[in-house]
Amino acid sequence: MIIEGISVAGSIALGVWMSRIADLSAERKLLFDNLAAAQEQLAALHRESGVTGERERLARDIHDTIAQSLTGLVLLAQRAQRELVTGDLDALSRQLTVLEDTTRETLVETRSLVMAGAPVELGGGIAAALERLAVRFTREAGVAVTVHADHPTRLEREGEVVLLRCAQEALANVRKHAGALNAQLALATVDGGVRLTIRDDGGGFAGPPPEKGFGISGMRDRLALVDGTLSVQSDPGKGTTLIVTLPVQVRA
Repeated sequence: MIIEGISVAGSIALGVWMSRIADLSAERKLLFDNLAAAQEQLAALHRESGVTGERERLARDIHDTIAQSLTGLVLLAQRAQRELVTGDLDALSRQLTVLEDTTRETLVETRSLVMAGAPVELGGGIAAALERLAVRFTREAGVAVTVHADHPTRLEREGEVVLLRCAQEALANVRKHAGALNAQLALATVDGGVRLTIRDDGGGFAGPPPEKGFGISGMRDRLALVDGTLSVQSDPGKGTTLIVTLPVQVRA
């Protein structure tokens, strides 16, 4: 009887253990299935987020490059029209030459945007790129732009692209809103990163800067991607100053 009792108890215990193992296996399978479904949903969300981020990046790049270039072309065409009315053929010829050069550059930018995700020409580093931007902007907008670069080292490419895009956007705002005659781009190395200051002698404004569109808000979004900051200072009649700071390491 003792042996039979032990056998019965052992059989019951074995049955309970096997049942528990089966339940655990079923629970584990359910957990695996739920995990796989969650991973699939996460991958789908990641793909959607990537698509959304790419669309936002593309919108910023179109605004920072093509839209600005087209604005410059409109201004050049208007100047050429005025020169035609006044009969100043020499000035008209110069305006048409600038118009042709700018149109070719815009075509290159458009093709680059479509074919290679809007790569930025940074030959010679950010300082050289800012110099080229200043020359082109001065020629197109008639606003004298000077560049002061106290920046002997090179940034990582991502940081250089962000700085150049911010400079482009800031100058576009100068052209559209400031009514300035002069602007200055100042690049300097600071503790832990680099600072780009954009100043103009335009009309300025009172209160906080407007955040509509892709202007100031677009710059803030770009800078947020690289932990950068944007400061805007302006007073009526005293121009506007934008200070872009990137807390990034520089490279030799």
